[in-house]
Amino acid sequence: MIHWECETIQLRYIIDQLKPYFEGLNLKNIEDSRKFISKQGNRIKASNLSNAKTTSKNIGGVKNQQFIKELITDAFKKTKNTKVS
Repeated sequence: MIHWECETIQLRYIIDQLKPYFEGLNLKNIEDSRKFISKQGNRIKASNLSNAKTTSKNIGGVKNQQFIKELITDAFKKTKNTKVS
């Protein structure tokens, strides 16, 4: 299980940033895996993620956006298109 301690909007932004690094990472697969849990303890649903609109205001501004992008880029520098199962 992956338990997220952030708002759905923030999680959607993180997922969007991770997509280039994982083959098959999409909202439906996240829901179908039944392994993603919200901070309220509920399973993450594709519809909730789909409805989450991401803007710099929603995720704490441009500074946080850049931090998340850099964090993900650094973590996956050598990895590209890891298959999601």
